[in-house]
Amino acid sequence: MFESDSMRVRLVYTEYDSAWIEGGILAARWAANGEFLLFTSESDGWNHLYALTKDSTDLRQVTGGKWEIQWFAIHPDGHSIYITANKDDHAQWQLYRLNVSSGELEQITERAGTYESPVMSKNGKTVVCSYSDLGMPAELHVINGKTDRRITYSIPKEFLSVEWVIPEIIRFTARNDETIPALLYKPKALVPGRQYPCVVFVHGAGYLQNVYRGWSYYYREYMFHTYLVNKGYVVFEIDYRGSAGHGRKFRTDVYMHLGGLDLQDELDGVEYLKRLGYIDSTRIGMYGGSYGGFLSLMALLKSPDTYACAAVLRAVTDWGNYYHHNPWYTAARLGTPEQNPEAYKKSSPITFADSLTKPLLILHGMADDNVFFQDAVELVKKLQKSGKTFEMMMYPTEAHSFTEPESWYDEYRRIDEFFDRHLLSANR
Repeated sequence: MFESDSMRVRLVYTEYDSAWIEGGILAARWAANGEFLLFTSESDGWNHLYALTKDSTDLRQVTGGKWEIQWFAIHPDGHSIYITANKDDHAQWQLYRLNVSSGELEQITERAGTYESPVMSKNGKTVVCSYSDLGMPAELHVINGKTDRRITYSIPKEFLSVEWVIPEIIRFTARNDETIPALLYKPKALVPGRQYPCVVFVHGAGYLQNVYRGWSYYYREYMFHTYLVNKGYVVFEIDYRGSAGHGRKFRTDVYMHLGGLDLQDELDGVEYLKRLGYIDSTRIGMYGGSYGGFLSLMALLKSPDTYACAAVLRAVTDWGNYYHHNPWYTAARLGTPEQNPEAYKKSSPITFADSLTKPLLILHGMADDNVFFQDAVELVKKLQKSGKTFEMMMYPTEAHSFTEPESWYDEYRRIDEFFDRHLLSANR
């Protein structure tokens, strides 16, 4: 804290986590009267709101429970705090008002779905949010008291005319009794006795929530999944360990072993699919980009009996490489390569490249500014030296996130054809 009178900076609060503190969920704001500081912390295992007096003598927890806060703002009158939280359903983010005096938490929004990116007006009378749901892209809504009014209508008629597949949100129990949320895309009418091939999608970033009632960052994949279901696939994806929105333990269970419990969750997800009775367990493929590409590659190499094939997009293949240009991300999860060489070795797919026995498609932009093309080159080199058969396509002008429509089309056309060859046409 900066003290204007003495021109000094004074430490008012410290926090320690045996794994790492996730910077993306931290926020701090002074109350209007300047008497206390409000900030978020996972110190009780969930991201909640805390209040600290300016003299640092009194710290109290303001909210609590097995849910998380994503955003908060203090009303100008100082009597209430507005927050977005997944209080009653981890798959929905709603707007709440907290009475500072009584501690009462009142839900303001009532539509099923997700409210994101809120901004409070200067006078505190309204909050503007983006609102979305499964199959419905975000539109702006104005919240005034209990009144929820949509103010933009930007979704094209062509989009609304499509019968998009709305996934079912399910939860299954992993073998260590952790509850894992998932999205299940399936045909409206399952044919009795039919065994369907399945594509498992793995979201990227590691720390990101993609199983929720909202318009996903992965909107291209959502549309691709509707296309796949209409062709005869079932599509499945989970929020594996390390994902956001499910508490500190869920987030940090990947500490010192990427491709450990997160991969185990994927394998337990396949066991859930088998119990459904309509999935052909010999025709399960996997794909994902970035961290999702890493985990898909790790799954194919370490559990070849589980997956028939995998398409890996801009995948991390060696976390040692990634550390050197993104140390803030990698060191938080694995420490440094010098400190923990074994953690890097067991977490890197290139360690297990000699184990490849199933079809693999590698896709990577040569100008990738996040996961450098070096990772793909080193993996290809090791696969070639081991005499392995695989497919690859490079994109000379593309970075980590593609910008050219032709590249997006080419990439997903190849994934589509790859799955058709190894899943849709197999064993029929």
